[in-house]
Amino acid sequence: MPRGLRKPRSWTGTQKTGEERAASSVRKEIDQSKSTWETPKIHREFVLTQAADITMEDAIRVLSQGTGTQPTRSHFLRAVLKAISHALPELEDKAGAIPKLKRPSNWSTKEAAQEREEYERGLARALVAAIKASKQMG
Repeated sequence: MPRGLRKPRSWTGTQKTGEERAASSVRKEIDQSKSTWETPKIHREFVLTQAADITMEDAIRVLSQGTGTQPTRSHFLRAVLKAISHALPELEDKAGAIPKLKRPSNWSTKEAAQEREEYERGLARALVAAIKASKQMG
């Protein structure tokens, strides 16, 4: 557990593994249109390539111009996750069509960079296909 964070009261020491959580994703789609009054408080850290960072900043700039507001990176990521959550049933179908992949390392070698690019493109293709196949978000 990271420093400064407390274990949730619900912690039992028997939390599900990533694989178990993925298996339970067959659950009903979360209705993102209902207000949950949830305060964002879970901190995550991501390591981006320069190209990914530029893409994120460009997308935020476009959304900022379109909405007349300045979304934060957290607003942007939560919006992207809402879109993915909406398309989870389709993602399960599309992800099943991806050939088995090996997750590459984050080492900064040319070979690792090429493997990461290939791996992330495969994931991105499944995400794009799932979002295209999903119904209109309300």
